[in-house]
Amino acid sequence: MSDILVGITLFLHYALNVHGPLALNVLYTTSLLASVANLTAVTFDRHLACTQPFNYSNIIAKHFTKIVVFCWIAAVTTSLLPLSWANSEPSSAALALHVYQVGILILGIAAPFVWIFFSYLRIFRQVSRIVKREKKIAKSVMYAHKPCERGRRV
Repeated sequence: MSDILVGITLFLHYALNVHGPLALNVLYTTSLLASVANLTAVTFDRHLACTQPFNYSNIIAKHFTKIVVFCWIAAVTTSLLPLSWANSEPSSAALALHVYQVGILILGIAAPFVWIFFSYLRIFRQVSRIVKREKKIAKSVMYAHKPCERGRRV
C-alpha cells in the first residue's frame, strides 16, 4: 500500500506538470521519506517476526494500521515544513532550509538506515542461533534412533 502511495506521489509530479522548486521539494521529500519509513517499518516487521515469533501476530494485528499511518503522516508533515518559512526573508529562509536539509539527511535517512542495518544484523544472529540449535537437535535425534551396530556381524 505504501509503495502505491509513493508511486501516486511521483505520478502527481508528472500529471499536474509541477515545475515550482518548492512544490517539487515537497513531492520528492514526501516520496523519499515515505520510502525510508516504509523500509524501516518492513524491517521492524521482520525484526519482530524473528525475535518474538509467538507474539508477532498479536502485535502486528494491533499496530499495523497505526504504523502505516504514522509513516505517511510523518513524511507529509516533514515535507511540508519548508512551506512555513517560504515567505520569510531570504537569509533566514536559506538558513532554515540548510538546517532542514541536514536534519532530513541525518534523522530522515541516515538514522533509519543505521537502525535497519543493526536490526538485520540482529535478525541474522537470531536466525544463526536457531539454525545451530536445530542442527544440534537433528543430530541428537538422528543418533538416538540409530541402532547399535557393535554386536552385529556382516
